[in-house]
Amino acid sequence: MRTALAGQIVARAMAPTHVTGIGIVGTGTQARMQLEHLMPVTECRSVTVFGRDPQRLKGYREFAETLGFKVTTTEDAAVVAMNANLIVTATASREAIIMSDWVRPGTHITALGADGYGKQELDVQLVARADVIVVDSADQCIKFGEIARAMASRLIEETNLVALGSVLSGERRGRLNDRQITIADLTGLGVQDTQIAKCAVTACSRH
Repeated sequence: MRTALAGQIVARAMAPTHVTGIGIVGTGTQARMQLEHLMPVTECRSVTVFGRDPQRLKGYREFAETLGFKVTTTEDAAVVAMNANLIVTATASREAIIMSDWVRPGTHITALGADGYGKQELDVQLVARADVIVVDSADQCIKFGEIARAMASRLIEETNLVALGSVLSGERRGRLNDRQITIADLTGLGVQDTQIAKCAVTACSRH
């Protein structure tokens, strides 16, 4: 739930003005929760889902259709980039799934899967091409986030990174226009868990 809500918050801050299609890379629980939590952010109800298992894709289609989405399922990740300008990646991949050449100007990508060493979902050239890169923690993302390989290859520098907190506070701007490619690299923060726990304890104490 923490990760799903983080995806929603990022989408509110970074998504293009007009979402023409949602793309989901992955078919697991988090991929489902991300779609659910995007519903308050955009009126778009067209989703393209990438997965490697036909049965899991079938299950995702049935789930998304119950939410009111028009669903396209595919085993070709390029179709996601072709159909969507708001993309969420939620896999455990250790190699790039979304390639730079596929992504259109104006697309926002929230990358969730690279939460440990060696994981990767985005082409390093795509990371380097992005106009804005937002991170939840620069230290974590540089070590094992989606941007880690691009940093190691010296395709980007730490000065290219924008802290998500500074965007949410208004100190920094995220997306400047609807032609920009924006990426949010989310590795997960313990402070978020702490705040959720505080809210839960407060709610319980009231009852």
